[in-house]
Amino acid sequence: MFKRGARRKRTLTGRQEAFLFNYLVMRQTATQAAYNAGYCPRYASQAAAQVLKSINVAAYIGAYYLEYWNSFTKGISVYSTMLNNRERAFVDYWLIYADAKKAAIKAGYKRRYAKQYGHELLQKPKMQKAILERIKSCDEKEMI
Repeated sequence: MFKRGARRKRTLTGRQEAFLFNYLVMRQTATQAAYNAGYCPRYASQAAAQVLKSINVAAYIGAYYLEYWNSFTKGISVYSTMLNNRERAFVDYWLIYADAKKAAIKAGYKRRYAKQYGHELLQKPKMQKAILERIKSCDEKEMI
């Protein structure tokens, strides 16, 4: 059988798979997805909350969105397509000054909140990716 302390790999149940299909692919609300997956209509919202708390379901949703994000951003420049003008300016000024507060002020954010905005912008994954892209593009231009 199983060794003591060994864990079996848990898989999703049929209802959980149906719930995830309705929730992720069909873009239904959690309650609608639970109802359409076969959970009791009276307690569909509670069932949806329990399903979403499940570790297996949460891991599946995370993997789904990661795959979706990677396929969406593959070959797309984050700097040119996913940032607004102020965020682009912040990236450029951050590369010049290497100071989030000063870059936020130069990019047009209010001086009073510049330190906070600068910190928040540097925490966003799309900003981090844009900064790396700009560094790579600058390195390529210098090599030419």
